[in-house]
Amino acid sequence: MKKPNWKSWLPQRLRYRLFGAFVVLILLPFSALNVYNYQQIESLVEQKISEQSHEQLVQMYRSLEDQMSIAFKTLIFLEQDSAVRNVLTSPDSRTQLENKSLVEEKFKMINNSFFLYNPSVYFTLLDFYDSVYTSYLPKQALTYGPYLEQFRERLGK
Repeated sequence: MKKPNWKSWLPQRLRYRLFGAFVVLILLPFSALNVYNYQQIESLVEQKISEQSHEQLVQMYRSLEDQMSIAFKTLIFLEQDSAVRNVLTSPDSRTQLENKSLVEEKFKMINNSFFLYNPSVYFTLLDFYDSVYTSYLPKQALTYGPYLEQFRERLGK
């Protein structure tokens, strides 16, 4: 077997030798460094995005807990209020307008109370006499039917 001649692989002209040296000594190391830096930056960006997403999830969880706390405190407050209980159990003792005014006044008191400093929860109360009471002014008048359907679906599950 014949030994390979390495000199045949090397360029013969100075111009090609300088170009080859430039590629091998400058261009290849620079390219490898760029690939390495790109991978490092990519992993850093992924880590930052992951941290930000986690922080946003934690904030959303806290916000949901705050909303549930507000709703629970409101439930307790309304359960303990005899006037609201009277409106819901026997709405015929007053006119429908008086009942609505009384419940809306209770909602305003809840929104202004000290333990619910910034409520962003809107409430809808239903009684078994086809009346709907809200803590907000809806765009259209609310009808009892769809709420009763949802209530029955939840009870059926």
